Amino acid sequence: MNKEMEKLLETPIINKIDDYTPQELEQFRCDNYNNTIGTLNENDGIECDICKNKGLIGIVRFDEFYGVYEFNTKTCKCFRKRQLVHIARKNGFDELIKLRAKDYKRNYDWQKNNYAKMYKYCCEEKESNKWFVAVGQVGSGKTMIASICANNILYNTNREIFYINWLVFINKIKRDLANDNISEVNDSLDHLKNVDVLFLDDVLKKYVETDLKYIYEIINYRYTNNLKTIITSEYSIDELLNIDQATFSRMVQRANGYIIDETKDKSKNIRLSELNID
Repeated sequence: MNKEMEKLLETPIINKIDDYTPQELEQFRCDNYNNTIGTLNENDGIECDICKNKGLIGIVRFDEFYGVYEFNTKTCKCFRKRQLVHIARKNGFDELIKLRAKDYKRNYDWQKNNYAKMYKYCCEEKESNKWFVAVGQVGSGKTMIASICANNILYNTNREIFYINWLVFINKIKRDLANDNISEVNDSLDHLKNVDVLFLDDVLKKYVETDLKYIYEIINYRYTNNLKTIITSEYSIDELLNIDQATFSRMVQRANGYIIDETKDKSKNIRLSELNID
């Protein structure tokens, strides 16, 4: 609490109105609120010096209709970023959104190579529209390393990034189609096509032929409009090109220099090696 507020509270009640204008009284309330420390950072990891982790900022405005000054609040500029964290968690990225570069293990040469590529991307490309692609061997840490790239953008830039798993997306599309909800289908597609940065995880997982038109629409639009995209898939680059060369050659071109294509090798499945399964 600031000294002016302490002085106000210690002043006999009969003098409060006489000594301070209505505007000053509301400003004291506002200042006291703005000096209060919030705890939103404990949940989403976002630190904001402006609102002190409350997500709201106190303001004093003059209500012309009533002719009085009143204390109110407005959302802080960090609020949208906090919403993006909430959406990412809702889409199944609760644990992944906590990952940082230090969390990636580098026990083998192939992991060190992947780390070097990821680290360079995080340092040099977070503000660019360069794509990042991690594909290949199941369990080799593709989603982890792509999440670190995405988290670096979320927490260290002002860019809007959307995290979505392919199966979550395509299953929603199919439910909406089954319910003849075409507007929802179009809205879902438009969002993935137009968001500033898109992290699309596990592309073509359990796909059927009719799914290909959706991935083409997303990738082609983002390719044409030069929109930053991060992609993972269990398929190798060669396998993806064999599935749909028109779609995935665009991806390869945009991510050139930042592609991790992990060769299929069960020994690279960290989930299994940690269980000591031969």
